Amino acid sequence: MTEISNRTLAALLVVAIVISIGGAILTVTQVTNLVNIIPALSGITGLGSTGRVNVSVLSLAQFTVAQPNAVDFGVGYVVAQNFAVLNSSNSTPAAWTVSGTTWAAKDLSLENTGSVYLNISVESGSTAATMIGGGAGAIPDPAIKFAPYNNESGSCASAGGSIAALTSFAAASTKYKVCENFSYQASENSLNVTIELLIPGDVATGNKTAQLTFTAVQSPGAV
Repeated sequence: MTEISNRTLAALLVVAIVISIGGAILTVTQVTNLVNIIPALSGITGLGSTGRVNVSVLSLAQFTVAQPNAVDFGVGYVVAQNFAVLNSSNSTPAAWTVSGTTWAAKDLSLENTGSVYLNISVESGSTAATMIGGGAGAIPDPAIKFAPYNNESGSCASAGGSIAALTSFAAASTKYKVCENFSYQASENSLNVTIELLIPGDVATGNKTAQLTFTAVQSPGAV
């Protein structure tokens, strides 16, 4: 085997040293670069950075017939002419004598307690002929009528709403319009309904009662 000269060993040693030094420099450089990267990562926690809040909202179609939920005209009889007119807004009826306690004027009151606009209708369980009777010959026929009006301004005028005029219950169990787009907004969600009776002079004695049923559906024309 050929012996390696001292000069060759020296050369190899130098190469080895250079490589070692170079490796050391490379290692130090990599460590320095890593240290520079770490501060940039210090804000990372490993947890999610977003959140979510969820809620489901329902619509509610609901209303109440507030107290009083009945109109009671008390006891009396027709005088002076051939018919009397009783109106729940007026405690002084025409051609009618009260027997006993005078009744106070008080209309029915409706309130939208839901969260949507409503279309309100009303029907009577009986006609005036069956409830009141009378009206033979020249005597005027009996009548049951209703007339809604705003108890709070805008209750049935906002969002293009409309309100019925004085209307007769011409047929039993037939729905008649009270209000379209009955508002649910605060301070404009209350209606009153006046009830008017025409009582012929030839009416039979006895207690006369009719049941009124109010119905509500969500209005498709307003939200």
